[in-house]
Amino acid sequence: RAKLHATVFYLSHPNDVRHDTLAPPAPEQPPPAIAPPKALLDAELARLTQVAESTSPLVLELKKVVFARSGTLLLLFNDVTSASASASDGAQHPSAASDGAQHASASEGAPTAIDRLRDNCRNAFPGAPSSQPVT
Repeated sequence: RAKLHATVFYLSHPNDVRHDTLAPPAPEQPPPAIAPPKALLDAELARLTQVAESTSPLVLELKKVVFARSGTLLLLFNDVTSASASASDGAQHPSAASDGAQHASASEGAPTAIDRLRDNCRNAFPGAPSSQPVT
């Protein structure tokens, strides 16, 4: 099978480099100029593995194929994974908030599987960049 790349969450970003995503950033401490130690990378990998193993598989339905002006071929998908799998607590998801923001799941009022995966990543990596991909 061919592999597909989709940006779901940034642990670091060229415009917002993070060296320790497991702890919230200290406001007065600039990140070190060197790469993070292997132990920290191993801890991030272990945490990422936990998030992946606790996430239900995504079921995506191809909606459209688009060729962008930049030359990028985009595959647009609908998340058709059952939203009730891990939303049994009845809490309203941030994407369903009435702040005027529109997300794919806002019209249904329930988070998509991708919304839940991103929320799980935000909780697991509090030191990750605050600017993240959105649905």
